[in-house]
Amino acid sequence: VSQKNPTIQHLTLAIYSSHTWRLVTRDQTRCLFLKSPVNSTNPSTPTLRRLTYPNQSAGLTCAVDGVDLIEGAENMQILFGLDLDAAKDGVADVYLEADHTAMDMDKVVSIRISLLLRSINNNVTEDPQPFTYMGTTTTTPTTDRFLRRVFNATISLRNGALVSAS
Repeated sequence: VSQKNPTIQHLTLAIYSSHTWRLVTRDQTRCLFLKSPVNSTNPSTPTLRRLTYPNQSAGLTCAVDGVDLIEGAENMQILFGLDLDAAKDGVADVYLEADHTAMDMDKVVSIRISLLLRSINNNVTEDPQPFTYMGTTTTTPTTDRFLRRVFNATISLRNGALVSAS
């Protein structure tokens, strides 16, 4: 579990690894998990899975007990937008990961979710297709003919983005 688990009014986002997130409320836990391919010689489709269960349930894991949400999900990142300027205008000046040393949940005004999806089948493209995700360009091996696409969403936190009139 990360050193810092962001909490906003009875909601905790626990980052267990780069591929597992848990949203914990008073009554239940929602887990999101990226199931990676088994290995390169026997690739399975990477999948975003979800599991919702009461907080009292023990022994359930998203990897085993979850349901598939999105096939082809290779990566998902959640960043928190912080309003750092003196004007406190409710606009994010920087986006940070939850366990970043400069994270201050009192300054969070938005959340940015980035999802990297790939085609289910290989050999969709004639040539390997390089792709850019989270600012990094990746050149795929010659046998990788998957088609990839990045989806981004930025969500303003209404209560976090309220600007004081005083």
